Amino acid sequence: MGSRILEYFKDFLVEKSAVGVLDNIIPEEDTSYSIYSKQGWEPLEAFVGEGAADRESNFMIYVPPRWQGRHLKDRF
Repeated sequence: MGSRILEYFKDFLVEKSAVGVLDNIIPEEDTSYSIYSKQGWEPLEAFVGEGAADRESNFMIYVPPRWQGRHLKDRF
C-alpha cells in the first residue's frame, strides 16, 4: 500500500511540475526502506550536501522531469 501511495504522489508531482519532500520514517534495517529510492526519490543530502537533515530525519526529495538537471541547492 505504501508503494502505491508514493506512486500516486509522484504522479501528482509530475502533473504539477512540483518538487516533493518527504521524511522517510522507515528504519534503514527494514526491508521496505528502499521504496522511496525505487521510485526516484533521493536523499536531501544529494541536493544540499552533508549535514542537511537532523539525526532523526531522513528527508527524501523527488524532482520531476521538468526540474531535473537544474541547480536546486539554493531552493532547499
